[in-house]
Amino acid sequence: MNIEQFYFLCKVKQFIFSLSFGLSFIFSNLVKGQDIQTASDSIIYNQLLSIENGSILPLRKQTFVYSIDQKVKEKNTFRWERNKSQWIPEYKYRYIYHTGELLIEKFAIENQKNEILIARNIALLDTNGSILKVELFNVDRYSGKSERQNAQEFEYKGDTLISYQLFEQGTTFFKKKEVKYLYQKQKWTFLEKTFHEVKGDVTEKKYEYLISNGLPAELLLRNANGEIIQKDSFEYNNKLLVRWHIAAFESSGKSKQAAHTLKSYVYDEANQLKSCSTIHLNHQKKEVNHSANAIINYYSNKKTLLKPTVILKVDPAEF
Repeated sequence: MNIEQFYFLCKVKQFIFSLSFGLSFIFSNLVKGQDIQTASDSIIYNQLLSIENGSILPLRKQTFVYSIDQKVKEKNTFRWERNKSQWIPEYKYRYIYHTGELLIEKFAIENQKNEILIARNIALLDTNGSILKVELFNVDRYSGKSERQNAQEFEYKGDTLISYQLFEQGTTFFKKKEVKYLYQKQKWTFLEKTFHEVKGDVTEKKYEYLISNGLPAELLLRNANGEIIQKDSFEYNNKLLVRWHIAAFESSGKSKQAAHTLKSYVYDEANQLKSCSTIHLNHQKKEVNHSANAIINYYSNKKTLLKPTVILKVDPAEF
């Protein structure tokens, strides 16, 4: 699986592991005075079947167990069995913390009870808790032997992320992706290169975030020719993200057609995240029913939930 593109990029200081696909690093500290929030106890992913009546179909669920100091100890994932109307366990992730290192073990759940170790992720951390390197190993269920699948390396200047590299196992262990981060007061620029095993085959992208009042207001994504292939805009309320409009452009002859998507975030009275919806829009920017429309619900018994002010998802691979 390719790295997920940056949703928001930021100056990295701390992170929370949530493991939506593998390791998801959720970074905070973009907004002054706003601390990292505790992640939710459970998250349910639904397909939004109808905009008109709000009907949904559950797809996946994640549950989390935390230590006393609010570190993730365990994550469980489930799929919805429609015929039986019940959640079926799929995977369990166990987090083991050591000084300067975090080990995450992934277990497949068979017959809803047997745990089979199938993968390990090892993250090396610096003294500030920032990630220096992550390696993913698949584990053979019969022999127990591990085989490295990829490695990710992070470079910082102080507590600010300035470069990222992804290496993958193909016919050789090669550099798959490289990202350089450049920060200015009113503009952040991220230069991304994706390499293929065929020598000289490189895909380049440029992410330009326009900053207003310390927050990303607009994103322009350009291809290697400098053409805009995606344009995003962000709206906030009290420095909380409430709407995120995405326009992805496709060339059709001499004209460009844009596919529009709107993400909306809903909070409770304590400004804690309750839900995030993704709705596709037509060319008139009106909401339409679409198979990819979705809504994510967040549940917690805690007083604090994750606030999506700044989110960087780094996917180490199919973990």
